[in-house]
Amino acid sequence: MTALERNVVQVSAAMTDAEHQELGLLAKTVIAVAVVLFVMGFFWHGVSLKVVEQFWHDLVERPDGPMRFRFVLQPLMATIVAIRDGLKDAIRPLAIFRNSAG
Repeated sequence: MTALERNVVQVSAAMTDAEHQELGLLAKTVIAVAVVLFVMGFFWHGVSLKVVEQFWHDLVERPDGPMRFRFVLQPLMATIVAIRDGLKDAIRPLAIFRNSAG
């Protein structure tokens, strides 16, 4: 078995081990607290048609309000970061080939 084949086997074994990881205690606690707070808010305040209409109006129908620049800034920043990270990934060699050289 060549060094490249050993590295491929090690990488594939590591990937299958990573697929079976469970959430940690902190992550489970955060999810549980978020669900409890959501349910409490729903029962405490309720959801009416007026609340849904106001939410939709504030979110979509008011792009000329005080936070209108977010409709330009957020997609622009996401595009810049995606292009930068894509170029880094395209230039950097894969770990399999980097480890098999020696």
